[in-house]
Amino acid sequence: MQLRSHIEIGLLALRRGYLDLGRLAQAVADLQASGQPPGAEYWLGPGLMTERQLDEVLATVAASSRFVVPSTDRAEPHTAVVGVGPTLFQAGRAHHEPPIEGRSGDRYTELGVLGTGGMGAVIECIDRDLGRRVALKMLKAELEDDGAAARMLEREARVTGSLEHPNIVPVYDVGVSGKGAPFYVMRLVEQPTLGDVLGKLGDGDTEAMATYSLGRLLRHFIQICETVDYAHSRGVVHCDLKPANVLLGSFGEVLVLDWGLAYRAAEGTEYRGGTPGYMAPEQLDPARKAPIDARTDVYALGVILWEMITLESHGTATVTTVMRKPTAGVSPVPQGEGPGRRDHQSAGGQSE
Repeated sequence: MQLRSHIEIGLLALRRGYLDLGRLAQAVADLQASGQPPGAEYWLGPGLMTERQLDEVLATVAASSRFVVPSTDRAEPHTAVVGVGPTLFQAGRAHHEPPIEGRSGDRYTELGVLGTGGMGAVIECIDRDLGRRVALKMLKAELEDDGAAARMLEREARVTGSLEHPNIVPVYDVGVSGKGAPFYVMRLVEQPTLGDVLGKLGDGDTEAMATYSLGRLLRHFIQICETVDYAHSRGVVHCDLKPANVLLGSFGEVLVLDWGLAYRAAEGTEYRGGTPGYMAPEQLDPARKAPIDARTDVYALGVILWEMITLESHGTATVTTVMRKPTAGVSPVPQGEGPGRRDHQSAGGQSE
């Protein structure tokens, strides 16, 4: 049995809780030192797996194809890595780049679904060549033959890959499936979204309130703004900024996700859209002919800041309600603090 097959078995066992990280690391070191790795029975050794556990892991490996194929019987999502809210888009003036070519996905073994959106699905995989867990984004099965959807995913990979910033998820690889559908591979991130955090704060979750003071949220907001400012300096407007597209790490990290609807000045208006509650009114106006610019993202950042302060969500807003607000003279000034915010600040959270 090849070493990378052993690594795959070990990673699956780690994910199922059959091994801890220390034992897995020692096992890999032993296998590397052995020169000629033994068979799967190695994992029945002291302190590793029981026969039942190994049978389960080997069955999972056998059931996994060498390429990730969309199916309808996958497990429910277990962690959020993409925004799955109601995102609208409109194809406009064409500016097509050459389609993605090259490697197939046979180096990636599927572990489960991380999340789904309007057109795509993000799958947790094992990179067999490097022995690491990654996230692979691909089209939903029903859209594999949709040329427009394929071009959007290819474009998303190129836009995201062109933005090299600590707060933007790096793209590792691109390729096409056996059916000719594009995919791209990126760093696997399992932190909660800003939307998750704000929802818990709004519900008065004590753990969230102890962790995310208003001061910490505002520092995260500054990081989001700095990331967006970098993108603007590269001629890219995100166009779909919302809490569901921002991940918050345990050590102060912030990651801005989902650049699929990004506007690039060099392309004109090929894809224009967003999520209604966070879209500037001009994004929703079909009569608008002027190109989108940085102010579109600034509007969405203002909505996110509003949510941080008030803990009120705009995620369920509709096109009709968003278009009505400017003419109704709705005040943009928050009318009060979010639930529990005053108590949390008085307990010392503001000083963080």
